[in-house]
Amino acid sequence: MFEYALLIPVKLFNLAKQRLASSLDMRQRTYLAAALAQRTVLSFDQKDTFVVCDNPHTEKWAGSMGVQSIVADGSGMCPQISCAVDRVSEMGYKNVIIMHSDLPKVTNLFLYLNRLETADMVIVPDRRFSGTNLLKIPASVPFQFHYGANSFFLHRQEAEKQNLNYSVYHDADLSFDIDLPEDLTYLGVEELNILLSEGEERLKKSGIREFDGEDNG
Repeated sequence: MFEYALLIPVKLFNLAKQRLASSLDMRQRTYLAAALAQRTVLSFDQKDTFVVCDNPHTEKWAGSMGVQSIVADGSGMCPQISCAVDRVSEMGYKNVIIMHSDLPKVTNLFLYLNRLETADMVIVPDRRFSGTNLLKIPASVPFQFHYGANSFFLHRQEAEKQNLNYSVYHDADLSFDIDLPEDLTYLGVEELNILLSEGEERLKKSGIREFDGEDNG
């Protein structure tokens, strides 16, 4: 039995980060989303990393990164994650780590594994203590996911419902995601420009047109 599967939900890059529209144009938002997802995917062992998506374009991008995809229908993030957890459980994984694809400061998830082993369930909130940036749960538990508004509170409530021993882990890097214009200020102009360059390069390598979701050629 394998220990950890990392699940990373990724949407089409040109549809991501709409709340940054006042600060970045569509091209910049697309490149930023691609770069953030790339960093997240590269933070763990490729053979145990799975991109959760609902379209062939993101699936192709995941393949260019050397990781597997779990393609679920477009019924929303929570059902897609549930489907992915069931799939990796069937593969023999004991635990799943669900991590958002927009954590720019997380480059090596192995550094956190000791902290993730402190309880059956470990939850990492965003820095506003509202969202859930990372969630570790046993793969065999019929967990009801509540991604969206107030997910940090709702996931703790679900853990109590499932009688799971859980702990909350707040880490400055794991808790920092890019959702709002103020997050870009916290990130800094230099790092933003690096990410935009990384995203543009990755999309060119993957052969995906970043604005219409169609493959080149």
